[in-house]
Order: sequence, then structure tokens, then C-alpha cells
Amino acid sequence: ERQPVPWLALTSWYLVWRLWIPLGKAVVQLVRARPIDNRSWSMRAPPYVLGGLLLTATLLTLRLLTDRALHLAFDSEGHAVAVGAFLVQCVIIDALIYSGILATTHALDYYQRYTNRLVQSAELETRLSRVRLAFLRNQMQPHFLLNTLNLISALIHTDPDKADRMIADLGDLLRVTLEDARRQEVPLRRELEYLEHYLDIARTRFVSALEVESEIDPGLEEVLVPSLVLQPLVENSLRHGLAERNGKSRIRISATQRDNRIRLEVSDNGDGLPLGAPGPMRMGVGLGNTRRRLEQLYGEAQRLEIRNRPEGGA
Repeated sequence: ERQPVPWLALTSWYLVWRLWIPLGKAVVQLVRARPIDNRSWSMRAPPYVLGGLLLTATLLTLRLLTDRALHLAFDSEGHAVAVGAFLVQCVIIDALIYSGILATTHALDYYQRYTNRLVQSAELETRLSRVRLAFLRNQMQPHFLLNTLNLISALIHTDPDKADRMIADLGDLLRVTLEDARRQEVPLRRELEYLEHYLDIARTRFVSALEVESEIDPGLEEVLVPSLVLQPLVENSLRHGLAERNGKSRIRISATQRDNRIRLEVSDNGDGLPLGAPGPMRMGVGLGNTRRRLEQLYGEAQRLEIRNRPEGGA
């Protein structure tokens, strides 16, 4: 309206506007104490409306009293028209600020609860995945232990010395696996230690007929791999590929890196997989759990292949 605004009026408006600092905090606390949702809006909305009316009325009264007090203190006449127009605008602006704080606080709180649910869901999925992995890993240990005990049982009457050595080797293997019982991944160096203890048991059975060689690319010794991932593969070669073989039995273990991917391979010179078998090859507990553990740990970023070698074996 191009009317001058006296400095006293401007001072009184400024003093009352500063009240929004504590008032804004009070409104935020009210929202968090009595949030509106789909089920409670009909009961909780009226107090918000009543609070808004009381708030705007109180601020309007304070503006009038402060303006009047300042003008009396400085013996100055107020500009009624300008002040009156601004007070009407203040009521509208106060109502908009009050509504804006209500809406913004509700939006932020809803967003926070939404993100919290996402985090809780992710944590729940992570815990569930860990439980599945622990189950699969723990299931493999009794499976391997049962197979080894069956082998010891078969030897205990025919060759007590050999059975005794196998029991000692089994104790060493169980000791090192229990040391890392809570870990799903271990350095490749540690995994090869597990495997060496298992091979000590296997060599007792195969005597000198079993040869094992390894080829590990330099720098891969500390790369993390799933714990007990090689043992079921080697056990599968021994039980199904080499068990009935006459002469030298060979197992080769290799670890290579290609395009930031680690490739672990266990190969043998046994009979290989049966040709012409209908459908996919059936996996036992050891290989089946190995596949499921890989899926749990790495999702789509993994692959388990079992195939015959061109030169023989699997």
C-alpha cells in the first residue's frame, strides 16, 4: 500500500516474530507426542485446529499489546491503518507457518519411520541369512564327520594302526575348524590348512596311491573364500571319482584370478561323471550345501560348475 512503517511498529512485530522459535519447537513436540495417522486423525485433528486458533489469537494479541506498549513508552502515535493491515496479514502468515510446521514434522517423522522399517527389514534379512549360512555350515560338519567315522569304523578291526592315525588326524581337523566356527569366510591360506588336515585322513586310506598338487596364483593367499568350501569338493572326488580306481589317484587344486573374480578348481583323474545321465546331476549334502552357501554369500556373483575334463576325470 506504499504506506510508511514506523520503526516502533517494526520493532514490536520483530519481537513477536521471535516467539516462533520456542513456539515452533513446542509444535514439533506436540506432533511427536500426538501424531496423526489413518486411524487417529478424526480424534487428533480437532486439538490441532483448536491449538492453531489459540496460537494465532495469542500472537495477534501480543502484537497489539507490544505495539501499544512501545508507542506509549516513546510517546508516539501508532499508524492504525498500516498496523491493522499488517496484523491481518500476520494472522494469515501465522496460520500458514503453524500448518507448515505440522505438515513438515509429520512428513519427516513418517519418512524416518519408513527408513527405520527398511533398516530393520534389512537387518532381519541379514540375520536370517546368517542363520541359514550357519545352519548350512553346521550341517556340513556332521556330514563329513559321519563319513570319516564310518571309514574309521571299517578300519578299526582290520588295521588298528591306520584307524588310530585317522582318529588323530580327525582331531586336528576338528580343532582348526572349531577355531573359526563363527566365520563364514576365511583367507584362502587358512582354507588350504583345513584341506591339508582332511587330506592327511584321505592319505591314510589311499596310502601312496593319492597324489595332491596345488597351484595358487601369487597374492591370493589372503583372499577371503567361504570356509570349508574345498573339502566337500575334494571329498566328492575321492568318494565318487577315485574310490574304485587302481593305480595313482591325482587331485589338483588351483586358485586363479580373472577380472576381479576368484576361480577355485578341484580336478581329478578319476572316471568322471556318467555320460548320458538324464536331467541335472543330483547333488548330495556336501555339494548341495556348498551351492546354497555360495548363493547366500554372493547372490548372483557366483557359480558352481561340475563337468568332465577332456583328458579324463572331473
